[in-house]
Amino acid sequence: MKKIYELPDEELPETPEVPGEEIEKRIEKLIRNMEKNDVDLSIIVHNVDRYYFTGTMQNGVLLVSREKGVKLFVRRTLESAVEESPLKGIEPYYGTKTVLDYIKNNGIKVKKLGLELDVIPAFLFLKFKDLFSQSEIHDISVDIKKLRMIKSEFEVELLREAGKRVDEVMFKMRDLIKPGVSEKDLLPEYVKLIVERESSPCIRTRQYNMEAIQKYILSGPSVFRQSYMDSPSAGGTGVTYAFPGGAGARKIKKNEPIMIDLVMNYKGYNSDCTRVFAISSLKDKFIKAHKISKECHKIFKDMSINGANVQEITKSIRSYVDKSEYASYFMGGVKFIGHGIGLELDEIPVITDRFDETIKSGMVIALEPKFIFEDGAAGYETTYLVKDGSIEALNKYPEDIAIL
Repeated sequence: MKKIYELPDEELPETPEVPGEEIEKRIEKLIRNMEKNDVDLSIIVHNVDRYYFTGTMQNGVLLVSREKGVKLFVRRTLESAVEESPLKGIEPYYGTKTVLDYIKNNGIKVKKLGLELDVIPAFLFLKFKDLFSQSEIHDISVDIKKLRMIKSEFEVELLREAGKRVDEVMFKMRDLIKPGVSEKDLLPEYVKLIVERESSPCIRTRQYNMEAIQKYILSGPSVFRQSYMDSPSAGGTGVTYAFPGGAGARKIKKNEPIMIDLVMNYKGYNSDCTRVFAISSLKDKFIKAHKISKECHKIFKDMSINGANVQEITKSIRSYVDKSEYASYFMGGVKFIGHGIGLELDEIPVITDRFDETIKSGMVIALEPKFIFEDGAAGYETTYLVKDGSIEALNKYPEDIAIL
């Protein structure tokens, strides 16, 4: 096969990055779920889901059949997909006819079809619905998200490494925070530190119309200007209304909180961490609110170790916060307190009273109980691994407010 590039081997990533055994286990679990739901064929088009089951992000379509196993068709670029994925028999994709021909040639009967209904574009859904007009449609995204919710040992090691790299950047950033430096002036060095540690500045999310990039360095009242992103600390002016939120022109001052909300990925897996800094000193309300946040983390950890339900955890945290004088500032109006994290920033479980799920070993959750005041923010976020009756913080950077 002709290569589309010529680079020395040492300049290329390890191939494949996801071992074949890991891919095989993931596919086996998906097929077992399909059997349980009587799904004959799943068509996976979402980039991250397809990567999870193939090890390549190249553009294409993954077919998963209960009877015939998996088949990956790639539109662009086939050569790279063959190099990156441990799957065998990858073929070119020429449109939906490729799918229909494969089904016909392999005698696959599709009484029930699995599609990722939470992310598939409407035009593609309607096309598949028309092509499989005699088939019942099943939302396979629910099953996929639950599979991805429990991390394997392979994934956990990547998440641990992502957490270490977040810590390194946090330590570097504290030395760059100075009075008179604007938020946006810190961004070039911030992004440089991230990229130097083999992390992409791009943050993948699943929620429709949610864009996330590395820009959340917010000082004083900047954080109170809330933006369109569904996050308590995604405020700020940004540099243009076309990309609202994030670091802006405001200059950092003494005696005010500076909140850094940092997401970094390692080989695709994300770690989410927020810490608060201040130059010289801070008002008592920020110190007190930060202590309340620390107690919220303790409640979460204690209840998670015992396998509590997400709704119970949410209720306990909110009940504790409601007794404080700062309850009205909690979470900046958003309904959740934490979220699952992995290949995407916004995975399940979501720590909210609307999500019914028991905490299980293998879950990785970013908890972020924060208080958003008119003149600054308090609280912190740490990514945790739930593992066999214990909780491991994947971010080791100190949780207390750093007075510089």
